[in-house]
This record gives sequence, structure tokens and C-alpha cells, in this order.
Amino acid sequence: MGKNKQIINNFLKKIIFKNKQERNYLTKNIFTTDKVDSFTFLEVIIKIEDKFKIKLKDKDILSTKMNNIENLTKLILKYLNEKK
Repeated sequence: MGKNKQIINNFLKKIIFKNKQERNYLTKNIFTTDKVDSFTFLEVIIKIEDKFKIKLKDKDILSTKMNNIENLTKLILKYLNEKK
């Protein structure tokens, strides 16, 4: 796993699962746990944008692909690569 990918995964795990050991945390649907509701999801989006200095597009925020850490990581990496 690349260094940036690991950093992003760890950041997301910390803000979503509060560093608790979750089985299959990368692919676990964050909306089917008691960890994330709509308000918490907005907080996660704001923290992502602040931490990585990116602005997520509405279409990406509303995408069903934003349902787990693995997909969120891919999206963040895409935005970071576009900034280069």
C-alpha cells in the first residue's frame, strides 16, 4: 500500500471509527454501523476537505461510492492527483 494511501486510510479510520478495531474496516459500509449518521458524514467531509486542502464536488459527495473507507480513499487520491 502506498504511503499516501496508508495516511488517508489511517486518517479516515480515526475520524470514522475513532481508532476502534473494526473488522474489515476498509470495506465496511460506514452507514450501516452506528458510527455515521448524516450529520457525522458532513463532519467527515469537512475534515477531509480541511486536511487534504481539496473541495469535493457535490456529485462525488452524493455518490453511493462514498460508503466505505476504501472508496473514500480512492476519491481523495483522485483529487490529490488532480492538484499536481
